[in-house]
Amino acid sequence: MQRKVIKIVAVFGTLYWCLWVCVLFWVFYPTSLGSELKTFTPLAPEAYAELRSSAIEYSRTIDANGVAISAGSDEAAPFQFYCKGVPLLLVSNSSLVLTVNAFANADERTPDLKKFREEMLSQLVPAGRPLETGRAVEQPAGLEAFVLKYRDGIDVSQSCR
Repeated sequence: MQRKVIKIVAVFGTLYWCLWVCVLFWVFYPTSLGSELKTFTPLAPEAYAELRSSAIEYSRTIDANGVAISAGSDEAAPFQFYCKGVPLLLVSNSSLVLTVNAFANADERTPDLKKFREEMLSQLVPAGRPLETGRAVEQPAGLEAFVLKYRDGIDVSQSCR
């Protein structure tokens, strides 16, 4: 009888610690959503406000596909395009640099936004020396995509066509 109680306690103790290891793994598993960063010379406030308003106007033409824009109310605020809650493109202007982040597989997930991004980039002046061109930013897959979806609320499989 005493041996059975000891075995039961040992099993529950092991399950308890396994549960804690799983919880810690879930909480601290590192995830990332890669992006392609490009830097440009900063725009004057008026030029950036015009770029921002054209982005807002363009978003109205593609919002039926599930694309949304978050632009805030300030004309100097950064703006970001989303595809069903997943970030696609972030544009931010400061006194030092204008940055454009295109997130993993943004062009494949939302081809309509690619046209706007290419047109916008053709009007900007690159800043600094060009970064090394590495491999293309890939969409997370496997365990990382699972954790991004169910822990972080970012479903990278969403498409806005």
